[in-house]
Amino acid sequence: MSSERVGPAYRDAGTIRERAAADRERLARELAAAKAKLPRQQKNAAATQRRIAELQDELSSEP
Repeated sequence: MSSERVGPAYRDAGTIRERAAADRERLARELAAAKAKLPRQQKNAAATQRRIAELQDELSSEP
């Protein structure tokens, strides 16, 4: 069995970090992850838009 502290964030020296600093670091990590996902999501959105256009073309060309 193991345990992990889930309370306040600590530095190596054991002093409590400011909550705002810990929040900024978390937000920076989340931002980096979101930016990394964006190109893939944009590519998928573009493919979906092309498919929608194809389907609309098919529907409009049918009798």
